[in-house]
Amino acid sequence: MLGLMSERWEGSEFNIENVGKAEEIDVFISELARIVGGERPLVGECGDLLSKTYKSQVEECCLRGQQIQLHSFILFILLLVLLNFSYKSVQFCSHLYIFSILF
Repeated sequence: MLGLMSERWEGSEFNIENVGKAEEIDVFISELARIVGGERPLVGECGDLLSKTYKSQVEECCLRGQQIQLHSFILFILLLVLLNFSYKSVQFCSHLYIFSILF
């Protein structure tokens, strides 16, 4: 009987140690859950910012393309003026140039 009680006592000490470790693990898990919960909104915000950055880059490329077209049009008109084309010729050629850009 004494041996059985001794085994149960030792078993209860083992359980007490496990309870202490379980409480410690529970604290770590709770802290980890808190950190992960705080990072989720940050990951979402990061995704939103990346999306905005992509849209800005696309818009910048479009604007640069328009700028290049405008510069080439201005150079075309200046070339016509330098070659002493009449105003009507310049106007006609500029319409042809714009038409060629659009189609």
